[in-house]
Amino acid sequence: VYLERVLSYGELDLCPSNWKRLVLGAVMLASKVWDDQAVWNVDFCQILRDITVSEMNELEREYVQLLQFNVNVGSSIYAKYYFDLRQLAKENKISFPDELLTKEKAIKLEALSLVNNRLQQPLSTTKNQSNQSQLISNSHQISSQQQSLVPLLSLRRSASVEFIHSPRKSLLIIS
Repeated sequence: VYLERVLSYGELDLCPSNWKRLVLGAVMLASKVWDDQAVWNVDFCQILRDITVSEMNELEREYVQLLQFNVNVGSSIYAKYYFDLRQLAKENKISFPDELLTKEKAIKLEALSLVNNRLQQPLSTTKNQSNQSQLISNSHQISSQQQSLVPLLSLRRSASVEFIHSPRKSLLIIS
């Protein structure tokens, strides 16, 4: 869900240079939204030794901003993905748990999602206001042409053929 959202909201392309970190961002965010005792960023870094804690923090920050802080996954969206995955598994002859999504489970998932979303709202509002005031204060120091490149340059680590040929952005945050 988060991967599709970030690709859509951020107008990103999934390419060989960014897919790993896009998926990592989705998994990291999903684990934090789903579980109160989520894995810490430093724990991810112990498993993935080629990324630092500050890079993980930046990835998380940029990911949430690209999602426009929309981390809520409603029961209807969850059900859609559930049935899509079941169908894909069936078409590819892969076993899939036959446990049905009951109404009670759907309601519980919706409630968990709403609670997590509400917990994020005050934080996201504060972050948005902080980011906006920081951008305004920095705007006096950077020309308008340079300003449009700031988000790209801060996230980009290497050039990519996909970036050159794609009509969509291909931020390499995540490469």
